[in-house]
Amino acid sequence: MSSLSMNMSSSSEDDFTMSSSEVANRIGVMQHQESTTYACSDYIGIGHQISQRVDRECRVKMTEWTYQLVDFCKFSRNTVAISMSYLDRFLSTSSPSAQRALVSKKVYQLAAMVTLYLSVKLFEPMAMDPTLLAEISQGCYTEQEIESMEQEILTALQWRLNGPTSLDFMTHILSLLPKSANSTDNSAMMA
Repeated sequence: MSSLSMNMSSSSEDDFTMSSSEVANRIGVMQHQESTTYACSDYIGIGHQISQRVDRECRVKMTEWTYQLVDFCKFSRNTVAISMSYLDRFLSTSSPSAQRALVSKKVYQLAAMVTLYLSVKLFEPMAMDPTLLAEISQGCYTEQEIESMEQEILTALQWRLNGPTSLDFMTHILSLLPKSANSTDNSAMMA
């Protein structure tokens, strides 16, 4: 874990030493990626005629659940942002499983759990076992269903799993602030 932290720290230090034009260029590239390769649609705001349709409340509940699990496991909260990005992008595809998840809260829950599983697998120092995820679901999903959904999500996302997150944008935007703005010393802000 310490090597992961050191890598992340050195990346942040590099961000703070870039010129403002380099930062602006990176932000522009991330915006382009977000609007093209990593784009998603407003799947919640469409098709309200179906009573079982996944809605904002479902998304909020799954987001809260993923934060609780990540906090319990002492993972980075950014893992949830990555997970929800995967989920949003997956549900914006024409994948049959994504379309089923939009009208079935049970399939939606499975997809949300699997996107968390994926983000933990890729961005945390330890991975979850599908068996553990099946146990966490209290028997709602089998190991095979989890692995099958994982494959469907990866295929639907075309294995593109490194899109920019809101934290990436904020890190770059904050690097544009003067050093005195990063100070925790209130006397520097009063001057």
